[in-house]
Amino acid sequence: MPAAQQLMVAHAALFAQLDANGDGDVSLHEFHAAKVADGQHKADVFDKLDADLDGRVSREEFAAATVATARPPRRSSRESTEARRPSRQEERFPVEHAPSERASAERASAELDAPEFADDNPLFAAVLSEDPARALALLRSATPQQLHAKDQEGCTALHRAAALPGLVKVRGIMLEKGGVQLASSRDLHMRTALHHSALAGCVEACQQLLDAPCFHDADRRALHGRTALHLAAEYGHAEVLRVLLNHTAFTAVDAADDYGHTGLHHAAMQGHPAACQALLEHPRFIAEGARDKDGWTALHWAASGGYATACKLLLANPSFTEVAARTARGWTALHLGAAHGFEEVCHAMLSHPRFTVATAQDCVGRNALHAAAEAGHRNVCKLFMGHESFRVLTTTKDYFGHTASDLAVGGALEVPLHQR
Repeated sequence: MPAAQQLMVAHAALFAQLDANGDGDVSLHEFHAAKVADGQHKADVFDKLDADLDGRVSREEFAAATVATARPPRRSSRESTEARRPSRQEERFPVEHAPSERASAERASAELDAPEFADDNPLFAAVLSEDPARALALLRSATPQQLHAKDQEGCTALHRAAALPGLVKVRGIMLEKGGVQLASSRDLHMRTALHHSALAGCVEACQQLLDAPCFHDADRRALHGRTALHLAAEYGHAEVLRVLLNHTAFTAVDAADDYGHTGLHHAAMQGHPAACQALLEHPRFIAEGARDKDGWTALHWAASGGYATACKLLLANPSFTEVAARTARGWTALHLGAAHGFEEVCHAMLSHPRFTVATAQDCVGRNALHAAAEAGHRNVCKLFMGHESFRVLTTTKDYFGHTASDLAVGGALEVPLHQR
């Protein structure tokens, strides 16, 4: 078999091994769960393969990259017999037959990446204590090993500094001395320094990293496909979101993570109205009505969490058009609010003119009143009594012939659902 064909077969076999769920793509989560040969950092290997930065490695990307297979090529019996005995010098270098420049470079790179715990590195202590004077003094004489050292969570001092305010000069020197290698370093959760600054809400660090010439990883994804914008939205850092949205270096504005969640999903599911507003009002964000893998919109998540303010914000924003959207099981946002007993959420939707699906039925024919009655939410059931669609809601039967009154339990039994 020709060498090129052998390489293609090896690539196909290795890809199939990594593609755990057989969907034709290797996610960062699948890659992180797999073993990587030669002690290479998984984030670095994945980044080389992920050419389009979408957080997944396709077959085409995998085939285009140079991948070292763990299984060495077979040698014929004649080659094995005629193999010469290695010299004494070669025995010192078992990987290659002679100390080449490549081997020297690899050893130097390994030394730079050698882990060094925070307790052993005064630079970490200076950064974590937010002592810029001490950190700057240490940086002047820092060795490459100290600069690139990582703690038990795989974080460099730059990762830690990115999450703390008031360390502008410290981060600047780190980026200048560490260059692209330090700037692109990722921790055990595959997070860059930008992920850390976004998670912590450190606006100045986000701006500094995005402006740095050596930082090329604005769109990088951490585990589960999360970008810096996803983390900022999840933790409600509206100002960080604006920095990311306004910077041209960050292009993954509408990106969804491995579960189909956009930044708006994350902001809504945690009930951060300011973060929702920052995304909805920005012209670069156009994924307002995006649905996750279960068909949930941001409104579904806000309703299921009981976040009435976020629900009102989404309902009032004309750019959010999926008000009547249903999940894969046929639930509207009202179904979720009613099932969880969130009276204020249900009131926000029932009283809003844009919400016109109060009587919608799910995949088994049940409406929101069915959901509230079955869960025993008395106050929500009473709220439905004052709505114009109450008669339709009470008389509707599900696919098993049950009305809301038939399913009522607990406090819902106190509400006359069978009348009117």
